Amino acid sequence: MRHGGKKKTVVQTFIEEHTHPLATPSRVHLLRSHRGVSDTKIKLVKKFSNVNIPLYQQFELLETQAGGHESVGFIERDLRNFERDEREKIKGRDAEMLYEYFKSEEDKDSDFFFKFETDNNNRMTRCFWVDSVARKAYTHFGDVVVFDTTYNTNRYAMIFSPLVGVNHHGQTTIFGCGFLSNETFDSFVWLLETWLEAMKIAPTVIITDQDQAMTKAH
Repeated sequence: MRHGGKKKTVVQTFIEEHTHPLATPSRVHLLRSHRGVSDTKIKLVKKFSNVNIPLYQQFELLETQAGGHESVGFIERDLRNFERDEREKIKGRDAEMLYEYFKSEEDKDSDFFFKFETDNNNRMTRCFWVDSVARKAYTHFGDVVVFDTTYNTNRYAMIFSPLVGVNHHGQTTIFGCGFLSNETFDSFVWLLETWLEAMKIAPTVIITDQDQAMTKAH
């Protein structure tokens, strides 16, 4: 219907039993039509994830920032669904993305060093990396190095293998990091040889746990 050049909608029939109670203001944020993870929130959530903040704590931080859960713009389940979808996007490309990240760091940092190995199915079996900050720290504090593999990643059971020391403030400092698919003698030899290839100078002492393969390797 037009009136004065403007479109208007006219309700001709209203059947009350076909309706349902309207959502109260305190529950409007629960309606699917009123929810959505904005680009700004996505960027913030990714930053939270990068520093390993658990999802439930991410949502608590968003609630605090927004002034209450009803002002966030979505519910915790939406956040979980978003992170699930993000994981699906990179599924099967994790190693490729890690390699691309290493290459980008190499372009930015002339002292960045990394080595990457894959199996016959192009799956990552081991890798090592060290940046200019770790290299510099090693020249000052690398007389004693601690090498341990007590940290495992959950998703792929890759073994995180940091090489660390202690600086003049008594703080732990990193001299390089690696991921290994197993804790065999060959893997440890590869990691230590690759690390020495990067650092050029061997330390005076390497402290390890009591793993026989690790002890034999160094």
